[in-house]
Amino acid sequence: MRKNTRVQLAAGDIAPHISLSVWLIKDRVEILWPSRPTLASVPRYPELISAVTRLLTNSVLELARLDAAEKRS
Repeated sequence: MRKNTRVQLAAGDIAPHISLSVWLIKDRVEILWPSRPTLASVPRYPELISAVTRLLTNSVLELARLDAAEKRS
């Protein structure tokens, strides 16, 4: 069982003034999406998807790092 009950895996802006965060809460992952729709123009859509993908990828990497550290201790 994890010692910390709530750990932030990743967080960041996916568009101006719009944040996304990913938390590890005990043995579950919670993704906090924006509370309202996120709009992007067609030319900026790839940039938005890139930011979301990068943030979610970072959360997976942080979770793997935490699991490896837990196994070592």
